[in-house]
Amino acid sequence: MRILVVSNLYPPHYIGGYELRCRDIVAGLTERGHEVYVLTGRFGVDHDVVEGNVYRWLPVFVYEYTKVPSDGIPRQFIKAARAISRVRHLIRKHNIDLVYISKVQGFQEPVITAFASSGVPAVWDISDQWLTTFGEGPWFSYWNRRPDHKYLSVPKAAVERIVSRIVPVSYRNMNLHRACYTSRFLCDYHARLGVPTDEAAVIHCGCPEMFFNKVEKKSPNIPFRFLYAGQFIEGKGVHTIVEAAGRVVRNHPDLDFTIDLIGHGVPEYEALLSRVIVENNLQERITFLGKRTREEMPATYHKYDTLIFSSIWDEAFALTPLEAMASGLPVISTATGGNAEIIEEGNTALEFEAGDSFQLARQMQRLMTDKPLWKHLRENAARIVSRKFTVTHMVDAVEQYLQETLRRARKGNEYPTPETGTIVRNAARCSSKEIPNSGVPQHSFGWCEQGDL
Repeated sequence: MRILVVSNLYPPHYIGGYELRCRDIVAGLTERGHEVYVLTGRFGVDHDVVEGNVYRWLPVFVYEYTKVPSDGIPRQFIKAARAISRVRHLIRKHNIDLVYISKVQGFQEPVITAFASSGVPAVWDISDQWLTTFGEGPWFSYWNRRPDHKYLSVPKAAVERIVSRIVPVSYRNMNLHRACYTSRFLCDYHARLGVPTDEAAVIHCGCPEMFFNKVEKKSPNIPFRFLYAGQFIEGKGVHTIVEAAGRVVRNHPDLDFTIDLIGHGVPEYEALLSRVIVENNLQERITFLGKRTREEMPATYHKYDTLIFSSIWDEAFALTPLEAMASGLPVISTATGGNAEIIEEGNTALEFEAGDSFQLARQMQRLMTDKPLWKHLRENAARIVSRKFTVTHMVDAVEQYLQETLRRARKGNEYPTPETGTIVRNAARCSSKEIPNSGVPQHSFGWCEQGDL
């Protein structure tokens, strides 16, 4: 197959685990003999760059994409028309058989719709809840809005007909039938919005071979070493870890432990964490270690006794717990969203409720004082990850799904196009009671540096 993969960010310039998932899929498909080309954003570079089969050509706005670009409609048209032209150029140049649409946040919305109407079969890789805000950007909002004066309706309609030949002015006919969801939770979530999921596949993230533990560790360190690795943003709940550490120190001063925090994120949130550390007198126990590359993480995991994954929001399916488990590192984690599909209390990990520092403190104490439990989690979780959640499993499933999509397309099988406008309105009406923590906390917005954890 000749495949065009579209992703807003692509390593080595990336923010989170889902960009790494995309790279692992691209590498796996390439190793199997498929021709894979990547069209991605200019995040991390200041001009158009072509790196082998990777084209860093498209403007991308990370996180706050619904607020930008702030250009007027003519400028937005020029940018979108240029981006769409590049999509079509690559499809013609490389005689693409199929478009695999990975992360889309930050692209102009008409460009996103163009990926799925490029003239070749398209498959979506859905790893979050971007559809709940789709259609709120300035471009579609402008064309969906009635003119301020009734006499402007006819001229606007005429302009709209001309513009729509080059740049989509509506998202209502975007076909979402063929999609790979990173968790059953995420697939069910979209089904409740009215997205057709009868032809969808659930394909969990896979852990690369380099993380699988090759070193036997019979007992934890003294002092016991906890680790957090990830972004420093409110939705990741790192403050819960600091609060729990304070509880352990106050209630069990005999327990000797340290916590290292690896990563980067929103400066204001990092400052908040520093204040909480000082308020709880934990300066001697909790240390910020900065960023680590993915290649450094296998050796890093081996130095610690437990990973704490404290995410508050509904993760689609996080990579960090998988990597730690594969490395033989026991995990204490929330089971928000798709994480419940790997976090099983007492079997693969210890669980605590999102934001509950009391429960987390109790689980920390439990693992520090129960060596048989520590050993059981270490061995059992690694075994389960190696059996079900490797990159090989993930690429196998993606390859089969893409081949099936292409076969169906060549046989002339077509899917009725859903009314995407209705889906988006349903998404907007979803309440937090129905789908807890489905939104991104306000403090998570903003630019993050690219490249590392």
